[in-house]
Amino acid sequence: MTTYVLRRIGVGVGLVLLVLTLIFLALHLVPGDPAMLLLSQGDGGSATPEAVARVREQLGLDEPLLTQYWQFLSGALTGDLGESFRNGQAVSEAIGERLPGRSSSSAWPPSSRSSSACRGARWRPARAAGSTPSPRS
Repeated sequence: MTTYVLRRIGVGVGLVLLVLTLIFLALHLVPGDPAMLLLSQGDGGSATPEAVARVREQLGLDEPLLTQYWQFLSGALTGDLGESFRNGQAVSEAIGERLPGRSSSSAWPPSSRSSSACRGARWRPARAAGSTPSPRS
């Protein structure tokens, strides 16, 4: 049983790393320079090379690819998804606001409320087939 659980945990961790790596690669393989797109706001206008260099530095695009990957992974695994280009709001807060039935404070990263709810849950053994339920106390 222990090996099964450890294997499932290993597969889960590997799958998360694979998905995060695919997302990172997809973001970097898209044609175009994000700094140019951000400065031109999609209207096709030209930006000065100094402004593009400044935005690339602010976004960390001037760092080596391996450094960018490490920052992406560590940020994603700790719940720091960065800021929106559109309005400067934290992406994790924006996602939390749009999840149904959740407030932005409890969406991501998992708050202490969700962990205390898990601790407060009681485990009950499964009933045998055909047995009658016992009164709950």
